[in-house]
Amino acid sequence: MTKIISYILITLGTLLLFFIWNYPENIIPYPIIGYIIGFALIVIGIILLSLPHYYNGKQESERIKTEIQKLKTNGLKINVDLSKCIIVENHFTEEQDRYNTENKTHSFDLGRDIQTVNTLFGNSIDNTKKIQIIQTVLKYVTNINGESTTFISKILPYDRINLLFKFEKQKETILYVDVNDSKKYYFDLDFIEE
Repeated sequence: MTKIISYILITLGTLLLFFIWNYPENIIPYPIIGYIIGFALIVIGIILLSLPHYYNGKQESERIKTEIQKLKTNGLKINVDLSKCIIVENHFTEEQDRYNTENKTHSFDLGRDIQTVNTLFGNSIDNTKKIQIIQTVLKYVTNINGESTTFISKILPYDRINLLFKFEKQKETILYVDVNDSKKYYFDLDFIEE
């Protein structure tokens, strides 16, 4: 619903600006007011378009923090010897845009202009760069309620050697597991970020 209202406001603002632009000043006594209202409608429409993305991300982040806090207070605490974790790596190379063109709404974007010139002159290869992506997860196997259960950490942007250095300093961490559902768990790896 917000998207529809946003598009309506942007359309009305644009139509109002074109209407005032094409009529002589003697028909419309104060055209500046019309320009201000037209621009205001467009700006409000754009703001309304961007708000759901901001709030959805913020709400999801808050929900995850709440779930982690519940697991820490009510969950089963398992001390994890980091030397017993299996480190699984997945490294690959990916092509990414060299110039930041994430915001497609800007009509005057230097990065997009550079990409266009590169493409027109046959140098489109200059528009991308190769990025080495490093992804690693930890696997920990333990018995819960008499059954062997494997826990996998979130994806970590570190290679095996860096993780082993960090593990050497930390030695162990805590795994928080929901008592009712062992599929809900939290690997406490905050020390890696430090």
